[in-house]
Amino acid sequence: MRRILISCVVILLSAACGATTGTDGGAQNNGGQGTGGQDTSPEDNGAGDSAAVDSVGGGDAAGGEDGDGGQGDDAVKSDAGSGADGELSDGQMGDTSGSDGVSEIVGDGGVKDGGSGTDGGSGTDGGSGTDGGGTSDGGGEGGSCVGKCKGAYDPAASCQCDKTCMEANDCCTDYVAVCGGGGGNLGGTCADSCGSKSKTGNCYCDAFCVQAGDCCSDFKQLCSCKGDADCGGPDNLCVSGKCSSGVCSNVSKSCDDNNQCTKDSCDPKTGACAAAVVADGGPCTQAGCKTGSCSAGQCKPSDNKPNGTACDDTDKCSGGDVCLSGTCAGVAPVDCDDENACTNDACDKGTGCTKTPVAAATVCDDNNSCTEAETCNASGACVGTKLTDGKACDDLNSCTTNDACTGGMCDGTDGKVDCDDGNPCTSAEVCQFGFCFGQMKPCDDDLPCTVDSCDKATGGCVSSPSADGAPCSDGNSCTTLDTCIAKACVGTPSALNSPCDDGSSCTSGDLCKEGNLCAGKATPEAAGKGCSDGDGCTAQDTCDDKGQCQSGLTSPCNDKKACTLDACTNIGGVAKCAFTPVQAGGACEDGDACTLGETCDNDGSCMAGKAACGTAFWSDIFSCGQANGWVFSAPVGKTGWAIDDSPSAVKPTSPLCSLNFNNGKDYSEGSLAVQGHATSAAVSLPADASQVALTFQSYHGVETNSDYDIRRVLISTTPDFKAIHAALTVDNAASPGAWSKVTMAIAGLGGKQIYIRFNFNSVDSVSNATPGWFIDDVHLFAVKL
Repeated sequence: MRRILISCVVILLSAACGATTGTDGGAQNNGGQGTGGQDTSPEDNGAGDSAAVDSVGGGDAAGGEDGDGGQGDDAVKSDAGSGADGELSDGQMGDTSGSDGVSEIVGDGGVKDGGSGTDGGSGTDGGSGTDGGGTSDGGGEGGSCVGKCKGAYDPAASCQCDKTCMEANDCCTDYVAVCGGGGGNLGGTCADSCGSKSKTGNCYCDAFCVQAGDCCSDFKQLCSCKGDADCGGPDNLCVSGKCSSGVCSNVSKSCDDNNQCTKDSCDPKTGACAAAVVADGGPCTQAGCKTGSCSAGQCKPSDNKPNGTACDDTDKCSGGDVCLSGTCAGVAPVDCDDENACTNDACDKGTGCTKTPVAAATVCDDNNSCTEAETCNASGACVGTKLTDGKACDDLNSCTTNDACTGGMCDGTDGKVDCDDGNPCTSAEVCQFGFCFGQMKPCDDDLPCTVDSCDKATGGCVSSPSADGAPCSDGNSCTTLDTCIAKACVGTPSALNSPCDDGSSCTSGDLCKEGNLCAGKATPEAAGKGCSDGDGCTAQDTCDDKGQCQSGLTSPCNDKKACTLDACTNIGGVAKCAFTPVQAGGACEDGDACTLGETCDNDGSCMAGKAACGTAFWSDIFSCGQANGWVFSAPVGKTGWAIDDSPSAVKPTSPLCSLNFNNGKDYSEGSLAVQGHATSAAVSLPADASQVALTFQSYHGVETNSDYDIRRVLISTTPDFKAIHAALTVDNAASPGAWSKVTMAIAGLGGKQIYIRFNFNSVDSVSNATPGWFIDDVHLFAVKL
């Protein structure tokens, strides 16, 4: 990218591109010039009529338009001088050109030594440009940078002379000698600037300028060095010259007295260091578990660091070192037991664990049933005599059979499924990959400052207090560095108004307030959205407009048995259910409003009672094309309520049509949730009907989770349903993909008019590509009590 950009910029800055042709004249070719040409494109360095071009040193073009060479005055300039009244024609160099010139660029890239005097002669192979060709090989003889220091990157050249060629590692061999490493005149000098950017221009005098190609022209003369003595520092005795890689730079004198409670400085006139004492009370760093503050120029301990701050008590026999009330202490001892009976294990506070072999020939057990007569050797290893191959043994693996010794090791054959790992703290063990795996017994008492475990000897759970200073969590986002102190989890209060999380999705902008309380502001758009009140015994919790999460009324503990008492206990936000059978003979409800007198049997089932419904006093079997007064809410997209026979895969229980909620295929509307209701016409109840049973046939192909695709039946005494008398949520988990009877009891409305409403709400747009909800054979019965 660097080369592309430089090539494009040089079209505007250098006459070396020379790619424009003139009428009746040749294009420039490294110093050659077409004659009599029209200035067709001055921005591409084309020349005007009989225009000469400054092909070498960058002077004024003679008598031509202002290309990159500027406007001329009938003169040609070469590298070191200008001729008088000379003119360039057809590539020939005019008389009196190049007085005392160093060299001249002539046609085809050749170089002619100018010499001094007049009649410098014409360049060889000059000629006129051909076919508007561009620059030739771009260098002097042998790839020289003579006359090229202002040039740009030339993709056709064998070497480069642009100001970044050293960075790209493609400079011509005489680049530094001819161009001074500076890539042309950037303006400025290295006087009093060695080691930094020039104080008078755009060039640099530091160690990197050679690689970057932006050194000042006098950089080599003023800043090159062989040792520090060659580098004179600025007029500042606090700064000295430093020679590094042949380049001078300035190095400041260090006056740091390693005292945090002094402000150190250097006098530039004398070079003397001074240390001013900072004001008392300023902060400084202390090792250990104390914070520090400055007093009379010294850093002295002040307050304790927060409990739980990591530290090092230098005791190799303690682990998890933390600060506690200003003292560093380990919260757990280091376990040095290597479970090797042939070593005495100990811990040294200075070096850590040590292992010393016991006396040689001490009897031991290597736990290998294929060795015998085991004793400890001098190195602390338990060594025994190998038994004969093929001898029966026990590999202590309950998942293998036919165990036998081979080479002093006991091996068995895999194949068993059930096993016993011999650990009373596991259960439900099974063999996997030849080993016995069981599920660990849970022993968490939900207390943050206890260490809970299962006793392998008894299988019981045991809890012991955590060590003071052990990390814990008090569950409060407005405290930090929570640690155990006297069996309680104590945290360090966060700063007031620091960010926190109150755990509620109903608020935003939560901040810490007085009393370590995290509080947020109500989020209006969250009102009505789902949340969690932290109680596992509630469901369908929702946010209110005050930022509070209101508990739902649905308990997850429901075994759907009328003869059990369902109870829910909230444990850490998780529901724990208990189902207790009621006494046999007790009254129950089998869910059928048309039966009475049900009782519980011994196994907790509800026995059917006597039939209590006669002939229906109102019915609708949903004949095709007959609305019968039903009113439907506006559909969402194509999805809504209808009385028809779609989709054809679902057949109603009575011919031919049903009341259904779908779009003819499913109830999916892409990214939209769908909902709607179907409301009956007014139905008058008999005056003597103290209890009425509503029954209907239901078929559904919706999600079985009743938190979504909610199906409800509502009874109201007003058509706007502002006076709901009874409600029933139909269980999605019951009879999916099959017709089933649903009954609902309606009491206390004898002689009044009621309205029946079937309501469907998908809640979300997920998993809606299924048939929907179908209703048929709706009946109302007067229950005979």
